[in-house]
Amino acid sequence: MSCNVPDIKKGTTFNALVTYTPETGWPANLLGYTVLSSVMDSRGHKYALNVTVSGSGLTFTCNYPNTDNWHIGTANWDVIWTNGTISFGSNIQQLNVINNITPNPAS
Repeated sequence: MSCNVPDIKKGTTFNALVTYTPETGWPANLLGYTVLSSVMDSRGHKYALNVTVSGSGLTFTCNYPNTDNWHIGTANWDVIWTNGTISFGSNIQQLNVINNITPNPAS
């Protein structure tokens, strides 16, 4: 999994475009797989992300509409993809949830 996510401001929308790069023994793409992803904030609260896999199965987006409940500090994020009894997972990515001084009324 490859994704460069900068700091995320508390109270904004989390959007990430992820590139799937198969490793040895992994599927060539994610077509036919169920892809799940969650973020766990610094207090240990988990937030399931909305995942949409592209038509190629080589990229997918992860979205959470409003991070207002995410606690400030280091959060952990990972992805798992399954097909029946076969599962693969990403390494944990760390995110830095920072305070949003001037809230965005559109979020």
